[in-house]
Amino acid sequence: MTFDDEEKIIKHFQECGCENEKPLLWPPSKSVKRIFNLIHNENNWKQWTNNSGKNAPPPDFYNDKAKLMLEIMRVDDHEQIDAKNGKVTNPDLAHESELYKELVGKVPQHCNLHIISRTQLPSKQDHNYTFYRNGFVRIIEKHKKKIPLYKKNHPNKKIIFFIEDHSSFYVETDAATATAEPYVNMPACGRPHLFCGDEGFIKCVLNSDIDYLIWHAPYKVFTSIAGIVEPIPPHIVVIDVKAMVKGITTQQVPLHKYNADNMISVEL
Repeated sequence: MTFDDEEKIIKHFQECGCENEKPLLWPPSKSVKRIFNLIHNENNWKQWTNNSGKNAPPPDFYNDKAKLMLEIMRVDDHEQIDAKNGKVTNPDLAHESELYKELVGKVPQHCNLHIISRTQLPSKQDHNYTFYRNGFVRIIEKHKKKIPLYKKNHPNKKIIFFIEDHSSFYVETDAATATAEPYVNMPACGRPHLFCGDEGFIKCVLNSDIDYLIWHAPYKVFTSIAGIVEPIPPHIVVIDVKAMVKGITTQQVPLHKYNADNMISVEL
């Protein structure tokens, strides 16, 4: 499948088990846990109305019983602005779409077709921290402008932004490593990127009327020196935005600044 279907994105989210890794809930309150369970639990998800059709008034889903509405968006670390025409381009999504059109008729209808494309671009043009950060901010800002419309369509409901994040895992390393040409099994050490605590990402969320943020980042893994592929938690983050603003104001929640020039992806 491709991830241009909001219902499929939620299904993918629900299939990510939490037995070995609990989601990061901030703060770990009953209300934040409730938000997580209302979406991650398949039975609870039946309470939601799918409103993601092209001609339906936004946002994508709403829940009358819980007085909530949900808008879904996808980010990755491939999207960039074309220097010639100023348009947003995404080589990975373009290639994914081509593969889907080529293969969809060859797969039985009862099977799920899941496309993972490779652009064959050099690593720094394919997985790029600056593309990732700028794309995230651009998408959040685009949807923030629609919040008044969401509230008009569904008054007295709180708004949840759901981020399906298909970026790789990043490390802030030294300048020499960051500028070197990457290669398979290239050793690197540095400060792991805590995406949900990165000031360059989260500030656009805090300065908004967003009530809750769910951030699903299932592909953040790295290969250890021993050659073992290790997941990098958290893969699911649920944030009460107003509570986080208060926590930052009282210095209970630290935000981190990263040097974009020294950020490298662990994925070639």
